[in-house]
Amino acid sequence: MVPRMISCLWFLSLVAFGIASSLAQQPTAPTRATSPMAAAPQPPAPRSPEIHPDKTVTFRLAAPQANDVTLNGSWDGAVNIRMTKDEGGVWSATVGPLGAQLWSYWYLVDGVKVLDPGNAETQRDGARYASLLMISGAGSERWDFKDVPHGTVQAIWYPSPTLKMARRRMMVYTPPGYETSTQRYPVLYLLHDSAPLSR
Repeated sequence: MVPRMISCLWFLSLVAFGIASSLAQQPTAPTRATSPMAAAPQPPAPRSPEIHPDKTVTFRLAAPQANDVTLNGSWDGAVNIRMTKDEGGVWSATVGPLGAQLWSYWYLVDGVKVLDPGNAETQRDGARYASLLMISGAGSERWDFKDVPHGTVQAIWYPSPTLKMARRRMMVYTPPGYETSTQRYPVLYLLHDSAPLSR
């Protein structure tokens, strides 16, 4: 009985020692002063793009640690336009006047492509991303937002035996009122279908 009690006490002391050792080796939690999450709040992104009445546009980017920032866009001559840095670390460039159009643009910050953090309007073309800028006018009628009825876009899943896929997705757009209409729609547009159609 006594040897068994000694064994139990020896085992419990080993467990206690192990727990104490593991607690001693745990990294201390960072203090509030050194935690990166406790850093001072960042100022909001500078206003960008700013479209002036004469259709010139000022682009701004806060990048105080950057050494070289250029502006690139989809309008003529918009390749590596040099931006200048002010005392607050904000880079800026004014271009134009630009024609009425939907333009894309981006920055190169020390050789790295960066979108405009002050602008939520973006486009994606495959793996390529860019910020968007709308100059309103007669040439931008196709892209301007208008208060008109909009249709519906649905993601439809279907089996594709040809591609040996149990589920394949397609996006279907239907015009306003299609779901409740009795009208006949004579045209079906099939876009971006790269797979062969099954017979």
